[in-house]
Amino acid sequence: MPTFGLGMDHDFCDWMWPVNRWKPGVIYREKFGLRPPWFNLLYNVDLRVEIGVSVDGEKFGSFVDSEVITLKMEHAPYYRSDFPDVIYQSKPGQCWNAEQLAAVTGGKWLVPPPKGW
Repeated sequence: MPTFGLGMDHDFCDWMWPVNRWKPGVIYREKFGLRPPWFNLLYNVDLRVEIGVSVDGEKFGSFVDSEVITLKMEHAPYYRSDFPDVIYQSKPGQCWNAEQLAAVTGGKWLVPPPKGW
């Protein structure tokens, strides 16, 4: 998933009270929207908010929110990111077996392949 707000430059509260007039010990708060990526690049996925603070390219701090936001848009594809452990149990040089194919697709075999397939 592309980053929301990428390339957006924002001066915190600059429209309300310029940073050079802030006072120590006072908490200033602001809410603003992030520009999403182009619609054809979006897909349904769990998102996490990450915020970085920088001045002239020098990073001063960051914050990662532990809360997950589930993006659910009509007509956008959804890609699974969690799978049963069985799909990670391949033998070296072997592709997925019948059990792993059923697990990764969420399906079941109408006619199971022969044992050892």
